[in-house]
Amino acid sequence: MAAGLALDTRELTDLQIHMETAARGIRDKVLARSINKVAGKARTSAKRLIAQESGFKSSTVHKALTLRRASASSPMPEATITASGRYRTVKHFKPRPALLEAGGRFRGASPWRASRTYKSAFVIRAKGSGELIPVVRAGKGRNNLKPLSGPSIGKEASREYIQGPLMAQIRRDLPQETKRYATYLLSK
Repeated sequence: MAAGLALDTRELTDLQIHMETAARGIRDKVLARSINKVAGKARTSAKRLIAQESGFKSSTVHKALTLRRASASSPMPEATITASGRYRTVKHFKPRPALLEAGGRFRGASPWRASRTYKSAFVIRAKGSGELIPVVRAGKGRNNLKPLSGPSIGKEASREYIQGPLMAQIRRDLPQETKRYATYLLSK
């Protein structure tokens, strides 16, 4: 599951007159540098929002968010923030009991920062990896088990409560950074 957020220069209409007077090489540098600066800030904000809302560790979210930087040699500089990741098992979200044992009961966890109780959940050991996984029975039969899963970083990144504040921040910061880099490079 991957979700992305693209930053481009189509929303910079108020700076077009100023940028058209600058030399083409300087304009491309200014756009690429300002987009990269704002994309880095947006990635940090996204990491904080996703970790805060879903209960992931910040380091886990940081590993799942990738930033493809804009290049000055591109005709239309664009940076992309991509979030990827599968649904995580609930054992990553403050499980109760804290020490899981194969065959033991699984009481609950706190995905999405909300405490959840699982009545008939228990813990099994995966065949290949030996990982302990909380599961519930999905029907009749000995091996008809369903792992308990929490949020996915990719899915959480595409939600409106993450995208809305990020787009507002980008619309606010991109013109400011572009003006700052333009005055810096034109003053050299």
